[in-house]
Amino acid sequence: EQARQGRLHILDEMEKVLDNPRSDLPPTVPKMRIFSINEDSIGKVIGPGGKQIRAVIEDFELTNMDVQEDGTIQISGMSSEKLKAAEEFVNNLVAGGGGGGGGGRG
Repeated sequence: EQARQGRLHILDEMEKVLDNPRSDLPPTVPKMRIFSINEDSIGKVIGPGGKQIRAVIEDFELTNMDVQEDGTIQISGMSSEKLKAAEEFVNNLVAGGGGGGGGGRG
C-alpha cells in the first residue's frame, strides 16, 4: 500500500508540471506515420528498381519508408511537416498523378 501511495504522489507531482500531453514532439524526436494505399498501386510507390521509393525517402528526408504487401505504408523521420508532405505526395502519386522521377521537394 505504501508503494502505491508513493507512485500516486509522484504522478500527482508530474501532473503539476505537465497536465496534458504535448501537441507535437520536439524536433529531436523521430516521428512515424502509417497510412494505406490500394494494393494495386504498390508498384507506383516503389518504382522500377526501387527508384521512386528512394526518391521519396531522399526528397522528404525520411529515415525509413516501409511498404507492406497489403498496401500499408509506414514512414518515419524527424519532421512532422515532411512526413505529412510525403504522405500527401504518395497519395497523389497513387491517385494517378504520375510521379515520374522524383518526390517533389518538400
